[in-house]
Amino acid sequence: MTTSTILRNWDAPRVFRAALALIFLVAGLAEHEPMALALSAVLGLQATFNVGCCSAACARPDTNTQAESRMEIEYEEIKGK
Repeated sequence: MTTSTILRNWDAPRVFRAALALIFLVAGLAEHEPMALALSAVLGLQATFNVGCCSAACARPDTNTQAESRMEIEYEEIKGK
């Protein structure tokens, strides 16, 4: 994964995960709570690498592949007897 991939396409869910990671990081450091720090790490990694739930199975699709799939489709009409 390149740096340009990490720095672009920051949509609302990704920003929300990053904000929650920062909130849990501050809470975990202030209260010395290891569970909040662990949750902060998970949310921070999800926001950084734009992964929704677990592994790349829930990653958002790349916008370049969507543009290629919008090719014009030609249909051939088949008439019955």
